[in-house]
Amino acid sequence: MKGFLKLLGLFFFMVSCVCYPTFFKLTAESHTEEKGAVSRKRVSNSYFRNWLEQDVAYIITDGERAVFEHLNTNEERQQFVDLFWLRRDPTPDNYEKEFQEEHYRRLTYANENFTPPVPGWKTDRGRIYIVMGPPDQIERRSNAKPAAEIWSYRKVPDCSWGREACLEFIDFNQSGNYKLEMNSDTEALLDRLKVANITEGGRFTVCDWPREYRYVGGIRTPQTRFKDLEACLTNKVQFNLLTFKYELKFKRITGATIMTTITIRVQNKDLASQRDTGKLRASVRILGRIRSAIGTFGRVVDSFDGEKESETASDLLSEEMKGTTTWQTMLPLKAGSYKLELALQDPGSKNIGTSYSLIVVPKH
Repeated sequence: MKGFLKLLGLFFFMVSCVCYPTFFKLTAESHTEEKGAVSRKRVSNSYFRNWLEQDVAYIITDGERAVFEHLNTNEERQQFVDLFWLRRDPTPDNYEKEFQEEHYRRLTYANENFTPPVPGWKTDRGRIYIVMGPPDQIERRSNAKPAAEIWSYRKVPDCSWGREACLEFIDFNQSGNYKLEMNSDTEALLDRLKVANITEGGRFTVCDWPREYRYVGGIRTPQTRFKDLEACLTNKVQFNLLTFKYELKFKRITGATIMTTITIRVQNKDLASQRDTGKLRASVRILGRIRSAIGTFGRVVDSFDGEKESETASDLLSEEMKGTTTWQTMLPLKAGSYKLELALQDPGSKNIGTSYSLIVVPKH
């Protein structure tokens, strides 16, 4: 009996020697996959974390922040971002995004003008500029010790009460980093401005309860002015009757956002001119879409349209024809690959040109 037990123990020992490396390998691979999944989740969420803590840090309300912190998927977070800007859009039915465009213009200005010793958007002057815009008057006391700046707003922007505000910034260390003199009135003003631009209009709202970030009423899809160009992009029709070129430039604004500048140029000789009161007029219509590169079509990340008109005296037409008509737009995007779809039309000749291309927004 003892011999049989020894033989049985030896058998299980040999089996374990053979199987254990395989078991260890499978366990290690599983652990690596789980670790990789966590890492990928952390990377995918970093955009939204930076968006919350940097892009909209000064304008998001406490209720919106609470909702965002409880969202579980990137799809929910992206819907939140879309609705966040839509809540503040004074013209939600078209492609104009006045509030969003002005917000990122201010972010860009702050980074370019209030940099030392941290990024401009992090400074006190940058914060006030982002929230309140350019002051009506700046009094600089550069010879004082310490140096100071007083920003005056004759009418507080986007505030119905219309009070004048004077904000004082002091450079205590003579380093160029001016600190805002905070008091209860200033804090109340900044809190008030967070909700000053939110326009419910019965279209939708944000509930304070997590997971209840939802539509309350129907939100109409923004409409372009140029339906024929929209049909071209939707049906992926290729036209080359109107030739044009475009250029892309990228500039990092925050940890989440790359400001992408799209410049479109059309040769004036390719545009039909119309005579009007002794002058010649020409114009070009532009419609563009930025799509996610994932999938056959991809989600529409952003859309834009515009029209550029030029007017030339008849005697200068020959010189004008040698030039170009230029149109430009700036879009806040995150790093990644996209599909850029462009459609242009000359209203005078009805000629259309389209372009479908893959673009890459770099991280740096």
